Amino acid sequence: MEIKGAVMIQLSLVCAFSAVCLVTCFDQDKSINVKDKWEQFLRVHNKNYDYSEKNRRYKIFQNNLRTIDQHNWRYRKGIESFEMGIGPFADQTEREFKLMFEKQSAPSKTTLENNGICKLSVNRTKYPPYYVDYRSIMQPIKDQKPHLCGAGWAFAAVATVEGMTMKKLKWDKSLSEQSLLDCAVGHGYQSYGCNGGSLWGAMFYMKTYGAETSEDYPYEAAEKCCRSRSKPLVRVETIFNCQGTEQELMRTVASHGPVATMIEVTPYIMHYKKGIVFDRNCVNGANHAVTIVGYGMENGFQYWLLKNSWGRMWGERGYYKLARNYANICQIGKTAFCVDINC
Repeated sequence: MEIKGAVMIQLSLVCAFSAVCLVTCFDQDKSINVKDKWEQFLRVHNKNYDYSEKNRRYKIFQNNLRTIDQHNWRYRKGIESFEMGIGPFADQTEREFKLMFEKQSAPSKTTLENNGICKLSVNRTKYPPYYVDYRSIMQPIKDQKPHLCGAGWAFAAVATVEGMTMKKLKWDKSLSEQSLLDCAVGHGYQSYGCNGGSLWGAMFYMKTYGAETSEDYPYEAAEKCCRSRSKPLVRVETIFNCQGTEQELMRTVASHGPVATMIEVTPYIMHYKKGIVFDRNCVNGANHAVTIVGYGMENGFQYWLLKNSWGRMWGERGYYKLARNYANICQIGKTAFCVDINC
């Protein structure tokens, strides 16, 4: 019995040691895995930090990775409606993300009327199709570099004009956001370069002076002196106020084309990868702008298809889906504009 007891004790010690070893090895493997992801993140997003800042950013990255893992566990359980992944903001804090997006005020009805911007009339009797997707006529996803420049207003306005240019004229050309940052500035446009701007102001500038190509006037993610306006490719002919209910917005997108809208973004979508966003944290007002390029249904939920300007490494290759018919969630459609264009 004593021999048997000694053997049992030895076996228990071996099992305990093995368990500790397994846990330790697992933690080491996990640590190595995080470091590999960190180094890959730095390479993919071309991030360069000095030694102390790199260590600080690595700790933030680790915290964000835990957030992503915990969220995705809930996503697999059906608790969350979208999946997260490692994207361009994985080395930033939520506070840093919030500071990139300042609240934007909506233009008054008088301001719009004084600049000839009228409500778009849509056919209310004809029911729109269940599914619309304009991604095939849109230019490739661009990156405004939001940590450097709050130019979402310019990118959303330009994307709308680009889409309509392709839809109407079949011209496959990238247009310039930088020209709006440099030239469509001041109270007359309600736009202030990298410090935010208005969709209608950007469109009004392209109506007055036309839109130049990105090739002639490339993006620099900073405000510069206004350059030549001698080479506009297209000109906005009419600007429409597309504000309305989500049903009205749905009809506008289906019958007319892409629509630029102000929207509210929160840290909840920092690491968005795919799925439909139901962001209940949207309570402070619009602070960003995107382009509505379609709508549809996925897994029984209705969504808006939105073109963003945070690069192809964020979201669904730069796009994301926001819940539709959910009380204008995140301010969608409350300040919205579309255009007609000509040569």
